[in-house]
Amino acid sequence: FSLSTFSSVQVAVDLEAPGQVLPVTVKVTETTFRELRIGPGFGLQTGGGGSDVRGTARFEHNNFLGRLIRTEAEVQGGYRVFANDLVSQVTEDRQDIVADATNAIDGGPFVSADLGLTYPHIFGLDRWTHTPKVSFERVFKEDVKSWRVGVAPSFRYQISPHLALVPGYRWNYYVIDELDPGVALQMDQQPYHIHRIELSTVWDHRKPLLRPQRGHFVELYVSNAGAFLPGATFAEARLDARKYVTVTMGPRGDFRPVVAGRVVAGAMIPYGETQAGEVPYNERYFLGGSTTVRGFGEHQLGPRICRVYDVSADGQGEDVLTPVKDTDCTSVAGTDQEFNADALGGEAMLYTNLEFRLPLWSWGDLVLFQDTGWTWMTLAQADLRQLQPGVGAGLRVASPAGPIRLDWGVRLLSDPEYVNDHRGRHVYFALQEAF
Repeated sequence: FSLSTFSSVQVAVDLEAPGQVLPVTVKVTETTFRELRIGPGFGLQTGGGGSDVRGTARFEHNNFLGRLIRTEAEVQGGYRVFANDLVSQVTEDRQDIVADATNAIDGGPFVSADLGLTYPHIFGLDRWTHTPKVSFERVFKEDVKSWRVGVAPSFRYQISPHLALVPGYRWNYYVIDELDPGVALQMDQQPYHIHRIELSTVWDHRKPLLRPQRGHFVELYVSNAGAFLPGATFAEARLDARKYVTVTMGPRGDFRPVVAGRVVAGAMIPYGETQAGEVPYNERYFLGGSTTVRGFGEHQLGPRICRVYDVSADGQGEDVLTPVKDTDCTSVAGTDQEFNADALGGEAMLYTNLEFRLPLWSWGDLVLFQDTGWTWMTLAQADLRQLQPGVGAGLRVASPAGPIRLDWGVRLLSDPEYVNDHRGRHVYFALQEAF
């Protein structure tokens, strides 16, 4: 039944049968093995976070080859746009940049494809499963455009109904098409491999899984990259802990809001030929956005580098911006210099989420939230005094595909890093809970 092979199981005992042994009849009904889901979607984040329209096709087969092999394939594609506050056109020599008086729009297509097979009861053992996965992705983000091909075989040992151990291996091959010069490392200038040996310990006691109202979830992830094969060498540890509590209120106990909390912390420790601060760009932590710290644009919370431009006239009434230097954003924040900020990501991060989910309607909830977080270039630079908070409110609308989420968040502190982000308020739209 847990393999999604049967939709129902009925057990009937004939209590009127003579003798000491009672006959038992078990009737099972097979489920539909194949399922195809196709649908459109879109994501919205104001304030430089990027917005996109996309389509998704997902195919599942719960009894592939008649051997209870679960097959999952998903293809997603779309178009993403970013508001570019500074750059709108590059001249032929690609040195001088012509500025537009209005915000230009930078955009392009993205696509991803994933295929996974889950083999139950491997090694003849009921609690073991094996899941080989392959993936392909065209990454299109504000600071990087790249291609990725990956292979990730893993095993899962179900120790108990709620506790599992997941060892695995992950290989990713990156080709960088475009990366802002201020954030690029030497490794990012050419195609490169990342090999990881991984181990996850998962304790999942959430009920229900789609919209948890009680219980908890804890995942401890550790990995070692480059230990046995060429590539960047670094170790990583990450903890994700969540708690859900239903509070009974009202004179009849029929008003039951949910308090949900989450803490996520992670660190990468380079070793060997990889020095601190040299973990490749696509492997670093990035915070900010609808699922981490709201009140900030996507991937915009953490250390950033600012490219300063010299403004001059081109003789035709247009301002020409010439890149002068890359510098710490705090040195130019609040000045009259023209600059553009790029996220650096980091090798250490911490963020927390706290939500109060109020079931005000039969079709949805009102949510109040408070998020806090920061990313550091290296673990040695971690300083809890740098944590940036954001608060806000949102709506959750029930749908067959899960909750439709609309959040509005605002950052609380006027940190010098973000003085050029005049908005300070962001809107997020998604088709899932934040956590």
